[in-house]
Amino acid sequence: MVCVVVRYTPMTVKEAAALLCVSTSFTYELVKKGEIAFEWRGKRKLLVDASVAEYRQRNLVPANPVRQKPVTGPGYQFRHLNGGRAAEG
Repeated sequence: MVCVVVRYTPMTVKEAAALLCVSTSFTYELVKKGEIAFEWRGKRKLLVDASVAEYRQRNLVPANPVRQKPVTGPGYQFRHLNGGRAAEG
């Protein structure tokens, strides 16, 4: 018989809120919705650190590369000044 023991570090709601950069009330809402797992220890809710890390990874928004605007010449910008013709030179 094999027994698997999962070890985790429980954290308080305040610690999880600091890690997620949100308020403690929002963290309690996440717990209430079931987004973050927790366990009761007496009257305290201790959050599972793996669940907090998983929530953070799920809500990660990847950064977009900076797109540069295409370079336009003066003939394209001021076409209306030349009677509709592109500038020469």
